[in-house]
Amino acid sequence: MLEDLESLSFQPIQVSRMNRHDRPMPLVLTEMPMCKKADIFEVKTLCGLSVKVEKPHKPKDAAQCHRCQRFHHSQRQMRRCSSDQRLREAAQAACQMR
Repeated sequence: MLEDLESLSFQPIQVSRMNRHDRPMPLVLTEMPMCKKADIFEVKTLCGLSVKVEKPHKPKDAAQCHRCQRFHHSQRQMRRCSSDQRLREAAQAACQMR
């Protein structure tokens, strides 16, 4: 797929097959550089397969961290879930319970 995109004069940054439960899905995620022309949306076939090019869908809900359960960040970012802050919050909670 990468070679087909390059032959159509696109410069993809990354091409990866989507998986679900370690099984490949019939979806390919392609990261492309920002450009003003929308020629990529006109592509109908790649590698002999019919394709539909879509913009990525934005999630409707706010991100929620699995570690602290707060919103607007993820565990991967770790900006509100640093170990120092978690220890301070645990100590404050313990003091409030006494």
